[in-house]
Amino acid sequence: KQWYQRRVAITAGVMTPIGVSLAMIIVSALDSNTILIVSGTIQGISTGFFLYITFAEMLFQEMKSKNDSFLKVSFMTLGVWLVTASTIWHNWNGAHAHE
Repeated sequence: KQWYQRRVAITAGVMTPIGVSLAMIIVSALDSNTILIVSGTIQGISTGFFLYITFAEMLFQEMKSKNDSFLKVSFMTLGVWLVTASTIWHNWNGAHAHE
């Protein structure tokens, strides 16, 4: 099991800079309207992956054990609220920064 965790960590560590570099290349090659469409599409896909992994994989495994179920659900709820608040704050600041 430890080799699998190391493999996943190394893969994520390598894929992250590759993804950022690819995004920078795509953004530099497109006009502003196309960037918005591509960005929205990629963000939607990545959000779908995030939700699937969270709810179908990780949460299911965590909730199998009955230890600290309330604490697990509480922190999951807190995480959802923090991400939501961060998104709202970012969109609100972004809208007001261009005025």
